[in-house]
Amino acid sequence: MGGAHQHWHRTLKEQAIRPGTPLDLEQARAIVAEFVAHCNNARLHSAIGYVTPKDKLEGRAVDVCRARDQKLEAVREMRRQKRAAQEPTNPLATEESKAQRGVDRPEDKALPAGSDSNAKNPRGFGRQRPPKVPPETNQPASKLGISI
Repeated sequence: MGGAHQHWHRTLKEQAIRPGTPLDLEQARAIVAEFVAHCNNARLHSAIGYVTPKDKLEGRAVDVCRARDQKLEAVREMRRQKRAAQEPTNPLATEESKAQRGVDRPEDKALPAGSDSNAKNPRGFGRQRPPKVPPETNQPASKLGISI
């Protein structure tokens, strides 16, 4: 039995059989039939684009996805309008308040290549990088004339 079958049986047991606790064969068949109907008609499946198998088989997957995309775009537009209406009254959005909170401070900007990374972290919080070793000292002991 392959992995997909094992996953199906595990899901069936976890979501239908064990919670339903059938007492006889007829109850078990009814629980399984209800679960299969749910999976085929109501549950969205990631492998087929988050549509139901019924929609996919009946050729409605493209229409379902298009309708979903239209709803999402309408909600995004409503959020844009809501944010635009709130922007002037939001004290956290002004440049002065950003400076007071320390947002976009020069010391928080990325360091140029080759600069000391520990200078950005003077309090010692977070990861400390060791200082760079000059390449000429990064040699085996025998090449440096040191006997071990």
